[in-house]
Amino acid sequence: MKIIATAKIDGPEAKGTAELIRNNNSLLLRFAKGFWVETGAPDVTVALSPNPLGKIDIKNTDIGRYEYSKAVNEFTVPLTLDLAKNNIVVVYCKQYQAYFGHGVLSFTGD
Repeated sequence: MKIIATAKIDGPEAKGTAELIRNNNSLLLRFAKGFWVETGAPDVTVALSPNPLGKIDIKNTDIGRYEYSKAVNEFTVPLTLDLAKNNIVVVYCKQYQAYFGHGVLSFTGD
């Protein structure tokens, strides 16, 4: 496993670092320990987006639901997704379309 990019997520309801990891022939987005999401929302969702402002949009690609009970959350990223365009990590409540936070994936260049 190798970290190929990181994103510093910052917003009113989510803060921390996301790591994009290459694992053999798959990509994972991992929210490591210390990542904080405000509790209480019924369905916190993680998406990759082309929108630099982290707006909730139909163009976003949802990759999974954040689970409060897990120390580390990992999400499978579709290999067909163009990460040069969809390089914004967005955290939001899907049910209420409430923005929690976002960050830009910065690739390591290795």
